[in-house]
Amino acid sequence: MKIVKALVILMGVLIVLGMGLLVYGFVMRVGKAPTTDPAQDSAPLVPLGGSVTGFGDVAVSLDDGEILLDMQTEASRLLLRTKTADGTDIIRVFDLSTGKALGRFVVGK
Repeated sequence: MKIVKALVILMGVLIVLGMGLLVYGFVMRVGKAPTTDPAQDSAPLVPLGGSVTGFGDVAVSLDDGEILLDMQTEASRLLLRTKTADGTDIIRVFDLSTGKALGRFVVGK
């Protein structure tokens, strides 16, 4: 009977230690800031070596019959999705730190 009692106490101690380690691991993971993959976006969010300056108004001209469907940001990029009168989708990419148009993707029918 003493052996069973000792095993139950030992298992209880192991369960408490295991739960303590789980809580410790959870707290350590939650406290860390998420890291980003540098290969994912090579442009810095803030220009290196100085303060952030505005770039003013950026005129984006659409062709006749072209409509803006969607707009979203990804890291330091602005993506505008438009559709032309003939049904072609165009995705325009802008740099948010400078306002400069970087390029566009033309997706045909």
